[in-house]
Amino acid sequence: MVWKPGHYLLLALALYSLVVTLGFSLRGRQLAGLRQEMGVLSQRAALAPEGYVLPLPGACLPTRPENLPGAPRPYRKGVS
Repeated sequence: MVWKPGHYLLLALALYSLVVTLGFSLRGRQLAGLRQEMGVLSQRAALAPEGYVLPLPGACLPTRPENLPGAPRPYRKGVS
């Protein structure tokens, strides 16, 4: 049998379809693993306390008035 250009094209198309199919199946397995991991993380997050716990251990207010929240800042030309 003599190989013609169409035969090479069909062979290349078959190899390409095989590579794409394997890529999609691998991606599906990765997606299933990530969904399972998200389920575990969401269960862990449900057990964690919500919001911030105040006062924070070891936290203190700044001593300089320029560093207090809402203080006027020269680079902002005021408060906002």
